[in-house]
Amino acid sequence: MERVSFGRTLKATRRELERLRRERAELDAQIAKLEHVEAALRTVAGLAPEPPDLSSITNVVRNVVKSAIVPITPTEVRDKMVALGFDTGPYSQFLASVHVILKRLWKNAEVLEFTFRDGKRYWWATKSMPAGPYPENAMLGDYYNSNRADDLKTSSTYEESKAKEAAKYRR
Repeated sequence: MERVSFGRTLKATRRELERLRRERAELDAQIAKLEHVEAALRTVAGLAPEPPDLSSITNVVRNVVKSAIVPITPTEVRDKMVALGFDTGPYSQFLASVHVILKRLWKNAEVLEFTFRDGKRYWWATKSMPAGPYPENAMLGDYYNSNRADDLKTSSTYEESKAKEAAKYRR
């Protein structure tokens, strides 16, 4: 009977996941660059910019999270979707729909979910975090060192965590 080495299998699986995530990040970066080039060429050619694709609620949520410059709350996602002109009429509980989609994106490892005592914040998983005294930076560093989802949670509020990180930067 063959002995299965779960440890070796786990290591190989993690290596493969990391390789695939790097490839996805590289593809996302290439796509983002080409989107910028396309936008610049449209401007030079005198063509009107294409309106954002508002046909799929999931794609709009993805685009809002991708375009965020700091981790974003579900309420902020909703507000940005409304500002883009997304039709919320068909949804009786629109914010609840946004929460469900964000949770699904988190389960699919498309976004990172940071949990604070006063709410959750989301960040596109393959996008680099902005530099600065953001509590998410410290949490993400712990998470990458341990691969424990609990490292993305804290019992502090967002403002308490942010003040704590800012204090570290002042030293």
